[in-house]
Amino acid sequence: MELIKGMRIQKKDINMKEIGLRCRIMRYSRHLSQARLAKELGYSTANISNFERGLVRISLDLALAYSDYFNVSLDYIVKGQLILPEDTKYRLDNGGV
Repeated sequence: MELIKGMRIQKKDINMKEIGLRCRIMRYSRHLSQARLAKELGYSTANISNFERGLVRISLDLALAYSDYFNVSLDYIVKGQLILPEDTKYRLDNGGV
């Protein structure tokens, strides 16, 4: 843990298999092969395959590429959390939706 302005921040484990699965599902939703997505993003098919199977950690560059390509937030890729508009009618913690 480290202290930032008096707050304690706990380091959380990142589950690479879950991140890879989320990204694989996004790829499936667009009916893309790993080879096609790799070409679109500028990565090797092996890199996409290893990442989606949770064998390697996602780089920030690859996370940003997925985020831009699939129009999702980095929070969704890394944590599986959807980021909703700030409008209070969409806020889950205010009883919305």
